[in-house]
Amino acid sequence: MDQYLNFKSHHSLTHKRLVVSTLINRTQQYVSTTEDRKSELAHVHNALRANGYPEWAVAPPPSNAKRPPSTNNNPQRLMLGLPYVAGLSEQLGHIYKSHNIHMYHKPANTLHSMVVHPKDRTLKEHQCGTIYNIMCDIDSSHTYIGETKRTLSQRFKEHTNLDKPTGVDHCQATGHSVSMKNTKVLTRESNWHQRKVKEAIYIKQRAPSMNKDQGYHLPAI
Repeated sequence: MDQYLNFKSHHSLTHKRLVVSTLINRTQQYVSTTEDRKSELAHVHNALRANGYPEWAVAPPPSNAKRPPSTNNNPQRLMLGLPYVAGLSEQLGHIYKSHNIHMYHKPANTLHSMVVHPKDRTLKEHQCGTIYNIMCDIDSSHTYIGETKRTLSQRFKEHTNLDKPTGVDHCQATGHSVSMKNTKVLTRESNWHQRKVKEAIYIKQRAPSMNKDQGYHLPAI
């Protein structure tokens, strides 16, 4: 079976449509005879259906379809790369587009980032510019998501400061504890605004019980 990006996978619809258009365009461009082209297109359609693509996604666009002329007179657009969250990312994309901000999706973790390590990895407690997840040592269902531009160890000390603990009211109420061992770096981002937006998306996606608010205010949807 031909293996392509499955339609039910957690990827944006844009990426899935690109799979369809790339396969169809490749067939139309490189298959020379009409008969072979029809045969190859039928093969492509069957392969896409086998990978979960519905009929409306497999159907090629009308041959006379034209791309509307661009009305954007300002080529300098801001770029914002965020992890994909089904349902939320599409709506955020429309909102940012109205403010002339191009939002693109990038995975938080890739096979390359997990396997290839050209140099020694920085210990998580020494990493700066992170969105992190703290998990209760006793009850893993209680978590806290935050962000910091400083090292994770500096921020973690503030959370566990006995004089003025931050974000760990659950521990005070239950006598439970948190530790660096059960603290995970979700992603790294040096840009303040993008880090705040990513933190808010993670909070909305995971609904951590120890957070008192939703973090950075995302545009109303």
